[in-house]
Amino acid sequence: MSMSNKHSSPRPDTQSWAIITLIMVIISIVYFNKMNAPIDISEHRFETMVRQNEVKEVVLVVNKNVVEVTLKPEVLAREDYKAEVAAHRQLPNDQPPVYTFRTPSLQIFNDNFKALEAQLPPEHRIGY
Repeated sequence: MSMSNKHSSPRPDTQSWAIITLIMVIISIVYFNKMNAPIDISEHRFETMVRQNEVKEVVLVVNKNVVEVTLKPEVLAREDYKAEVAAHRQLPNDQPPVYTFRTPSLQIFNDNFKALEAQLPPEHRIGY
C-alpha cells in the first residue's frame, strides 16, 4: 500500500471549475443587465406624465413598436419616483431610469402624441 493514496481526496478537475466559473459569469451578466432594465408603464400613464410636464425625452424604437421615456431630473428627485426606481433596481445606478411602453402601431402613437402635444402650451412640448 502506498502512502500517497492513503490521504488523497477526490478533487474537481479543471473542466469542472471552468463550467462553474462560466455559470457564475452568466448569472452575473443577467443580474447586472436587470439593474438597467426599463420600467414598464401604460400609455395612459405616459400621457399623464406628459400633461404634468415630467417628460424630458421620448424615443421611438421603430423595429420593436416600443416608446422609451426619460423623465426630467427634478421629477426623478421626488419621493414617489425614487421609491418606484428603488423597487426596480437592486443597486444604485448613475443612469436615469427609462420608462417604456408598447404601442400597437407607430402611426397610432404618432397621431395620439401630436393630439396630446397640441393640448400643451408650446414651452411644454417635447417632440421626438
